[in-house]
Amino acid sequence: MPDGLDGIGALLDAAAGEGRVPGAVAMAGRGSVTLGRWVAGQADAIRGRPMRAGTVFDLASLTKVVATSTVTLALASRGQLGLADPVAGYLPDFGACRDGRVTIAHLLTHTAGLPAGRTFPDPGSSTPTWASSPSANWWRRWQASRSTPPSAGW
Repeated sequence: MPDGLDGIGALLDAAAGEGRVPGAVAMAGRGSVTLGRWVAGQADAIRGRPMRAGTVFDLASLTKVVATSTVTLALASRGQLGLADPVAGYLPDFGACRDGRVTIAHLLTHTAGLPAGRTFPDPGSSTPTWASSPSANWWRRWQASRSTPPSAGW
């Protein structure tokens, strides 16, 4: 293994062992040559399913890291948006943010108090169910209230 790569496995094992990440898979290469492959932790910590080199990840959350955060920080650096700005100033009809307590930073850090998962209750119901279509589920999210108050923690 080339110099500089020998600590990657230990780093991932430590991150998983200390609870900083549930699990991880990493690979390094040059051209068509694989220089190293590392696996650590759990793919599903609740069910105890171990991480494997071929574990398939849900990439939906990467949109925020790659696109949304990048654009938001670019707008903030230009003074066109503030991380402490209330979301209601930009999206006044977003149900969970109408009271002005949820900020852009809350949305970016998953601390807005929005319900977790892909199912949301129909308005007037407390039972989460799958929506009949992606657009219906989006509408439910738009209308949803927060499940907890916004905060600095998860």
